[in-house]
Formats: sequence, C-alpha cells, structure tokens
Amino acid sequence: MKNKFKIVILASNFARIIIRILIILNRRNINILYLNVVPLEDSQTMRCTLEVENSEESMHKVIKQIEKQIGVISTLYQESDKEKFIPVIKQEKSSMPSGYIQN
Repeated sequence: MKNKFKIVILASNFARIIIRILIILNRRNINILYLNVVPLEDSQTMRCTLEVENSEESMHKVIKQIEKQIGVISTLYQESDKEKFIPVIKQEKSSMPSGYIQN
C-alpha cells in the first residue's frame, strides 16, 4: 500500500545533489508530488522538501540511499498524516539549523 511521505533534505547548495536525488527516485518509479528547494541563510547549504508516494519499506531504503550521497548533511522523513519527523542524521544535532524538529 502506498502512502504519502514528506522528505526534508539538508545538503550543500549544489544543483548536482538535487539531480542525483531525483535520479534515485526516478529509478525506483517514485512519483514526486511536491518539490521545493530553498537556500539557507549561509548560502552554502540548502533545504529540499519533497512529497512522494511510496510504501514504508521502500521509503526507508530510499532514505538510506539518499543519505549516502556526497553533500547530503541530514535527511528527515515522515508520513504525511503524522506530526513528527523520523530523523536520519549524519551530523551532530547541535549543528543543525534552527527550525528543524528534533526528537
């Protein structure tokens, strides 16, 4: 059964990172319902927000694959009807930008 998931990716501000993420989703035939990319205050990092339709099991595999990409700092995802993000973080929580939900 496919559910809607919201993915928030914090990464270096390079277009090639977004292209690699979109290729990962395209290879797995995942529909992108929403895509938003915003540079953060320091202009060296960006926040990419995606809404996709996928199964829970497959979504976890995709998130792991996105995390392995060079330039990706952290990734959070949640099912669209839930309130808290499920963090998949490479760096320390103290260095995350303000505005991110931490468990």
